[in-house]
Amino acid sequence: MALSSLITSQAQGKRGRPPRISHWRKNNGSKDWTVYGGPCTADWTPGKAEDVGPALLEVTVHEGDVLYIPRGFAHAATGDQGLSVHLSLTARESDTAELQRALQRLMLGGLELPPRPLDDAALLDTAEQLLNRFRTRLFRITARDVLDDARAMKHRPRAVPALTLDSLAAELDASPRPAAPMSER
Repeated sequence: MALSSLITSQAQGKRGRPPRISHWRKNNGSKDWTVYGGPCTADWTPGKAEDVGPALLEVTVHEGDVLYIPRGFAHAATGDQGLSVHLSLTARESDTAELQRALQRLMLGGLELPPRPLDDAALLDTAEQLLNRFRTRLFRITARDVLDDARAMKHRPRAVPALTLDSLAAELDASPRPAAPMSER
């Protein structure tokens, strides 16, 4: 599970964004919160929420208070007294697309295949290698393995190419140079 944060502020009497979906809130100042129902289906996405239905909770949160909003529940806030600042912490769980990528990594990781088989025989051989990999790994991989891999991907550092003075100089040498002005020719 990955954790992200966002700090926002609102002046007194100003409403923030339209009802939206995210998670935890902690206030500095005070703010009126309205929390609506959660998603009815699994295909919800974070962001602006349409047709949120009736409010489930209307509460004023004061400095130092913490309000927990369950994952997927739409909410909106209005600044109450003076400038109100809050910190939002969101625990992001894996989704179906991440589970699919995890399964692909677990099933196919380390398998060297030609990127473009040249003829029917080579295509059939590549398809056979894929099927053999699936046959040997499918019954060893558990649902827990897939979920653990998907969650671990959220915490793996992304590869950043090393930057050295030599690589920077080579890049500058390879880049096109603008033509000299006519006055210098």
